[in-house]
Amino acid sequence: MLKLVENISLDILSWYGDKLKGIIYEPNYNVILVVLEDVDKISLFARGEIYNFFYNRLRELDEFKKFVVENHKSPRLYGIILSPKELSYNIPKLIYIIHKGYILYDPKGLISNIRKANVKIVEDYDKKILDLGKVKKGEVIEI
Repeated sequence: MLKLVENISLDILSWYGDKLKGIIYEPNYNVILVVLEDVDKISLFARGEIYNFFYNRLRELDEFKKFVVENHKSPRLYGIILSPKELSYNIPKLIYIIHKGYILYDPKGLISNIRKANVKIVEDYDKKILDLGKVKKGEVIEI
């Protein structure tokens, strides 16, 4: 699986070049989070089509075919494409991916800076709880 993640990441990097701001891989969910410049005005459906373009190119490689033969199924490798601005929206699933995933590409430290934010992930009885910071009594926060 890691070889497939490497191949699709390199393909995205070579295609977008400087517009690519970061790539994170989270193995528990098999998700690749791709941070691209100028995608905030593109619909989620179109972003899915962009990821499917790269996934279909991955299907042509020998590593993909070898994976299918060994596992009797295609790899479930999901992709999320976001803009740098959308990373700051504090969406719980994205926070988890950013904090628990592996940073594969982060040239300007954008993802590393978000990871250093005051967010903790606490595991309690097989459940994961996001601690977004200390809230004072009566204080209203945006989640």
